[in-house]
Amino acid sequence: MAATDSGRAALLALVPLVLLLPSRALSGDDDPGSRAIQLGRRLAEVGKLDEARKEFESGLALRPGDAEALYGLGYILYREGKLEASRDLFERALSLDPDHRRALEKLGLVQARLGELAGAERTFAALVAKDPRDPTARKNHGAVLRDLGRLSEARLELQRAMDLDPGYGDAYHALGILESRLGRFDEALRLYQIAISIDPRHAGALHKAGVILGRNGRTREGAAYFKAAVAAMPENPIARLNLARAQARLRRHDLAIPELERVLALQPGQTEALDLLAKCLEATGEREKAARAREAHLEATGGDGTREN
Repeated sequence: MAATDSGRAALLALVPLVLLLPSRALSGDDDPGSRAIQLGRRLAEVGKLDEARKEFESGLALRPGDAEALYGLGYILYREGKLEASRDLFERALSLDPDHRRALEKLGLVQARLGELAGAERTFAALVAKDPRDPTARKNHGAVLRDLGRLSEARLELQRAMDLDPGYGDAYHALGILESRLGRFDEALRLYQIAISIDPRHAGALHKAGVILGRNGRTREGAAYFKAAVAAMPENPIARLNLARAQARLRRHDLAIPELERVLALQPGQTEALDLLAKCLEATGEREKAARAREAHLEATGGDGTREN
């Protein structure tokens, strides 16, 4: 036993001291910049974006070349809808750490939202190459390919995403959009309903299913889907406007009016909402309010039915 112990001691003597240090010391947790970045990450995870921003900015001031700090600040800007600024920060993070997966994923999402589809396709293709078994990467890549008009490739990617994760509602939703664009509305509706069965609050699938049902004359069913979509995304004016349209068709003008008022609170001067609100108010006998809505509609359209720029 003594010989064995001495042999172990000799081997340990050959190991660099840095390998024996606690992982906390190696990770830089005792560094103020690192601590600020880690705190910023935790704050961002619980939605405290203003506080998180301050921590990331502090961390970046102390560690200017830290990819995680750049990513964190970019993520805050992404959440705030400042897409161009967030894209630049994600690109800077990736220039320092090309393997930063979260920065790569968010960069692709930002590029897609900005309409930079070719760039988004390359970004998501890189993510797929890094991990071919990641269903999210496959779904995002398929959605961008679809929007680029490369429908056969898109279908294959979206199908792979569903094969990798049969319970991935977003993949069924994305493929439903593809089928709808091809005019295959029955198949699109089937896919949206699968997405809804997986996630009953899938706002996108609920809304698009309502649109298809409405087009097929199934207004009452469509209204139920729009109502569920509004419950899932209360601040979306398009879902509320479509719900109001359906209620008006069902002659439930009293139900359409509050939806239209909410649309106008979210999008003041929305011409279609003003026009429909005037009609619904007239139908319920509220003539003075209807006249005011008509006047607001004329003002918003410049008096000729066309919105002013």
